[in-house]
Amino acid sequence: MADWPSIPNASTLPGEHIRRQIKAAFQAGYVHSHAAETRSRKRWPLSWKVLKAADLATLITFFDNNLGGTFNWTNPADSVTYVVRFSEGVIKFTYGGDDPTEGIYYVDISLGLEEN
Repeated sequence: MADWPSIPNASTLPGEHIRRQIKAAFQAGYVHSHAAETRSRKRWPLSWKVLKAADLATLITFFDNNLGGTFNWTNPADSVTYVVRFSEGVIKFTYGGDDPTEGIYYVDISLGLEEN
């Protein structure tokens, strides 16, 4: 199984704790619900404010090679290694410019990970 590439940590790291439920509404206004799954999972919408072109290229290569599969990712917030997958088939980014000392860079990079 692949490991997350060595690139700078995400600028922001919000997390989501997910456990779906099934709801059935009745004519009298009552709702019956129960857990749809026996376990909960986590999801992380990662984003970077700025990333050098070489780091974005590394991320895109990893994405292309591992989309649809699982890989190890260590959450920098709690140092726990999770088995995750990409939650969507997209990495969003915007060209940020060309800095004389840093080279080409990108801004507002985002993608999602979800626990297996």
